[in-house]
Amino acid sequence: MNEKLEKLMKEIDSYHNEIMSFKREDGTDFIPAIYKPKEKGYYITLRCGYGGIYQVFNEWDGNDWMINATDGSFTIAYSREPIELKNLEK
Repeated sequence: MNEKLEKLMKEIDSYHNEIMSFKREDGTDFIPAIYKPKEKGYYITLRCGYGGIYQVFNEWDGNDWMINATDGSFTIAYSREPIELKNLEK
C-alpha cells in the first residue's frame, strides 16, 4: 500500500469508537430493534433521538411499542428478556 493510502486508512479508522455493546456487563443483554420481540411484555429499550441515545422502560403489545416519545426518538434496541415490574399489581 502506498503511504498516502495508509495515512488515509489510519485517519478513517481513528473515527471508529464503540459507544456501547449490546452485551453489557451489568447483565442486560440487548437485541437490535430490527428484530421484533417474540412475546408481549415490558422491556428496557434504548432510544435514539434529537436529545441523544437513552435507556427507558417500554411495553411491547405484540405489534408495536406502547410508549412513544415526542422527542423524535425511536427504539433502536430492547432487552433480550422482558422485565417484571415489582410494583405492578397483577
